Amino acid sequence: MLGNTGPGGGIVFYVQASGGTFTSTGSDCGTSCKYLEAAPSDQSTGVVWATAVQFCYHATVLGLDWCNSQSIYPQPASNQASSRTAATQIGMGMANTNQIYSRLTAAGSVSTSNYAAGVAWAYSNGDKTDWHLPSKDELNQIWRHFELCYLGSHWFFECSLLEFF
Repeated sequence: MLGNTGPGGGIVFYVQASGGTFTSTGSDCGTSCKYLEAAPSDQSTGVVWATAVQFCYHATVLGLDWCNSQSIYPQPASNQASSRTAATQIGMGMANTNQIYSRLTAAGSVSTSNYAAGVAWAYSNGDKTDWHLPSKDELNQIWRHFELCYLGSHWFFECSLLEFF
């Protein structure tokens, strides 16, 4: 199944070991997830990673008041630190994307087309609507299984799939 087209029309980049399941909070599969897919094409050409909207929770980082230097997790600082640590694991990409969406679009009225997590949150393909940005560990799985190619002025995944053995 790894490297194949999944039910959402994307490329399967992660399959839970030994036929088991994992939890992806906020995803359609919930606590019975078996795989993760990467979208079949880039959805975010020209879209910024974050916005300068003031709807992120305060976290002192370089004294800046932007979402990319602030936290999407609520205070106190101990909650922010533990949430960021847990947010890196396989299965946390959807929860992270939902948290960003809730701060920027639900609370801040920012259009989902104006930031990367919003584009992922609004995307649908192959009857699947639970697309999201990857967590750190999910992104690591993408890097492990796809070749990165530079074409013209852009980087692309999946010029050819690497062998999975």
